[in-house]
Amino acid sequence: MIDVADHYAYSYNSSSSPANEPAIGIVQLKGPIESTNGIDDDTDGTIDEPLEQMSMTNFMYFNNSFPGVPLSQDDPSNANEYYQYMSGFWKDGTPLTCGGNGYGGSIPTTFAYPSNTYTNGPCGSTSWTETGAGSDKRFLMSSGPYAMQPGAVDELEYAYIVSFDSITNNPLAKLDADVQALHSIYNSTLNQCLTTSIKEQKNQTEFTLSPNPTNGVLNISSNLKTNRFKIEVIDALGKILISEEYKELNQTSINVSHLNSGIYFVKVISRENTSTKKFIKE
Repeated sequence: MIDVADHYAYSYNSSSSPANEPAIGIVQLKGPIESTNGIDDDTDGTIDEPLEQMSMTNFMYFNNSFPGVPLSQDDPSNANEYYQYMSGFWKDGTPLTCGGNGYGGSIPTTFAYPSNTYTNGPCGSTSWTETGAGSDKRFLMSSGPYAMQPGAVDELEYAYIVSFDSITNNPLAKLDADVQALHSIYNSTLNQCLTTSIKEQKNQTEFTLSPNPTNGVLNISSNLKTNRFKIEVIDALGKILISEEYKELNQTSINVSHLNSGIYFVKVISRENTSTKKFIKE
């Protein structure tokens, strides 16, 4: 299923779910840049502002190729079939439609099983249902289409969340709370630097990390000229693990050998700007 408003898809066992079984979600935090299509892609009320990011535009599911599964709704086997699913179409070219299991209806839509998170879409409050035994389903979330110009760079960021609720056995509510917390941390801490011009974009990227991934020492290099820098190492939950000040940044090393394996962020703060880059601790 999908939460359109908060840009995440999720999966869980429903009526037969045993205690302590999690809900699993994939959250889109950063989408591709598209500011020329005449659409308010990031739903902020402004159309095609500079460096506008696309949110998730399609959510589709399909079934493992078990006996009895319609061929139009099972695993893709070639590039065209993969693209059909990415674009909100079934393998036979028919569109995903509102209600039921999304096949064979009369109203096309781009989001399967949106529950009550997309009632202003073409399906309104139409119910989605299936009959018969459950099956091995896979889902696919995508953003597009969009134009990527020669030499352009796009960064896409997703988070994989596993939420347990051993107290009330309501993992979906716990997952939603975890997603809200992640969006808040990401928007306030990990994604502070809103690039507003080509010049600023250049400044935002004028430091490098190496080696990346690293298992010990992380080298930070930059040719930025300023009197003082502050460097922070931040974990995926926004907690500042290392915070140090430096007078120069042309070549600085930080020992991260004590950190657990995972994804972390380095934030370089100066009087002129603040930049953040991601690294992996092996």
